[in-house]
Amino acid sequence: MNEFVLLALLVLGIIMSILLFFDFDERLAKKEENTIGKLIVIEGIEGSGKSELIQLMKETMPIEWAYTKEPYYVVDGIENWTKENFQIDRENHVQNKILPMLKQNRVLVTNRYWMSGCVYDGWDAESYLNIWPEPDLVIWLDCEPNEEIAESTRVPVSILKEMKQGYENLFASLQKDYHLPVKRINSTELNSEDVLLEALPELRKILKFQEPDLDHHHTVESGSEEQSNVHHHAVIHPGHGLAA
Repeated sequence: MNEFVLLALLVLGIIMSILLFFDFDERLAKKEENTIGKLIVIEGIEGSGKSELIQLMKETMPIEWAYTKEPYYVVDGIENWTKENFQIDRENHVQNKILPMLKQNRVLVTNRYWMSGCVYDGWDAESYLNIWPEPDLVIWLDCEPNEEIAESTRVPVSILKEMKQGYENLFASLQKDYHLPVKRINSTELNSEDVLLEALPELRKILKFQEPDLDHHHTVESGSEEQSNVHHHAVIHPGHGLAA
């Protein structure tokens, strides 16, 4: 059954790639002039603490915002996606989630964006910068790979180190050549509260909110990043906690 699903997905991917080749650039060529919301991107290798940070943001950030993640669509039974699958998924993510939310003047936080495609699949960053919504802030959790993270994420240390170097090279280029706003945080020895405290100055500068109260919040240790097979959309309303 899995082989049939894989074959069907591959065929669908080829067809969609052909269609998207002809009209995707045109649809996004102007970057949708009316995208007036704010886009915050959380990036980093597996186990760097992205999910833990986002969970803490859900519980403490005193503004209304929405959450999304990549991969955007997850197909049951498919564990090893091709580069084409991820490309199609990301284009769907931009069209169906990111652009609509930004056009509604919403604050959107995404766990991974096209930077992951550049690091993991070797995609060209310039092509994304030219046509896709540019992040208002990228929070890069720069984590030092070790055996504990490798065991919890089931990714070999050698691969994690390769991905870490990929992020270093990518963000060095993006900051130098394109002035992309990247906040680098060494999350190796930090819990999620300390990571959020480091990110707060940049977040407050962009989103204009009062500093959240972390004094009585339970600490969430970083180390293993929870991977969910369900797409979530979470909104925080000041004083009313988390709403799904």
